[in-house]
Amino acid sequence: MKTPLITLAAVVMLSACGSDGAETWTADDNDNDERDGGPCVEMYHEPIITLEEVVGQPAGTALAQVRLSDFKRDGEPFHPQELCRQRPDGTGHPVAANIDCEGITIEEETLVCDLPCQFGNSERAYQFTVSAEHFQPNAVTIEPEYSVFEGGCPSWRDGGSRYQFELTEQGD
Repeated sequence: MKTPLITLAAVVMLSACGSDGAETWTADDNDNDERDGGPCVEMYHEPIITLEEVVGQPAGTALAQVRLSDFKRDGEPFHPQELCRQRPDGTGHPVAANIDCEGITIEEETLVCDLPCQFGNSERAYQFTVSAEHFQPNAVTIEPEYSVFEGGCPSWRDGGSRYQFELTEQGD
C-alpha cells in the first residue's frame, strides 16, 4: 500500500506549487529585482577579428600559420592574452569574458594563429605585427566592428570583421 501514500504526497506537493494567491512575476516587472538572474550582459556570437588568410608573395601561397605580436590597442601596448578567454592556467580574462579565441595558441606575448583564426571582442583600433618563418614581418592597423547589434538585456553582437594580409618572402 505504498503507492497511495506516494500519490497523496505528490498531490499535496503539486497543490502547494499552485498559483492560487501566489505572486506572479516577469523580468519586465522590475529589472533591478534580484530574481531576474543577475546583471544584464552583452553576448558575442563570434570574435570581432577573423584573420581569414595570409598570402605569401610573390608566389601567392596561402600560409597555414602566422604569429601575431607587438600588440597595441588605441596606441597603448597590451598583452594579447586579453583578447582570449583562455589562459594558460585555465582561467579567463575579464576583458574577453564571454568570447573564445579560435585557432589561437598563446605563447608568451604572441598569438600563434592557425589560419583561419579569430580573437577579441572590442571595437577599438588595433596594431600588431603579422609574421611567419621565411617572410618579412608586416605591421598592420585595423579597426574591427561588429555588423550586427541586438539591444536589450541581454544584448548581443555578431558579424565581426574579416581580414586578409600579405607577407613578402625574405631575400637570401
